[in-house]
Amino acid sequence: MHGVGTNLGTVMGAQRVEDFSNATLPRMNDMIGAAIRKAIEVNMGKLICVVAVSVLLAALPVNAAKKKVPAAPLPAAISSAKKIFLSNGGGSNLAYDAFYAKMKEWGRYDVVGSPDDADLIVELAYRVESGGTRVWSTTNTYDNSTRVHSAQIVDPQLLLTIYDAKTKNSLWAETDHRRLARLEKNREKETVISAERLVDDLKARLAIAH
Repeated sequence: MHGVGTNLGTVMGAQRVEDFSNATLPRMNDMIGAAIRKAIEVNMGKLICVVAVSVLLAALPVNAAKKKVPAAPLPAAISSAKKIFLSNGGGSNLAYDAFYAKMKEWGRYDVVGSPDDADLIVELAYRVESGGTRVWSTTNTYDNSTRVHSAQIVDPQLLLTIYDAKTKNSLWAETDHRRLARLEKNREKETVISAERLVDDLKARLAIAH
């Protein structure tokens, strides 16, 4: 009898657990599901707000900071000139040679051999501005040694200056910053590109109407 009572109690207890599970678990699942859906709705709303604000912030600086400034035209004396004398202001024969060749190729002006025969004197000079020395250190993690390095900060520049041949007054000046390069052949390449870029800019400005 004792064994039968114990088995009956066990069966009834199991039945109550099953009844509790059948009655409670669906409600818990519904509550959990509702909570998950609510969290998704809230997070989606926040995500939409964040995306909208990001789009607005990305658009505003473009309109505000990138206000286009129209390029100014060259002085009339440069536009109306027919003959020019090309002058080497020093610093790099390569830069001058590249500039001279590009100007001749352009054919906009008649290049003469004397400043006395010219309307304009177009001078190209090459300079290297020094910006001091940069110092930094590196650590070898293998032996924990530290090395100090230094390098000179330089800014190679091509300077174009246009003078009135008669008055010797400066009419126009422009500086092109040549890109840095480690290898000599690359430095020469960038010097040629910089000289040609000055001619291209001169062409573009001559096309601007007063």
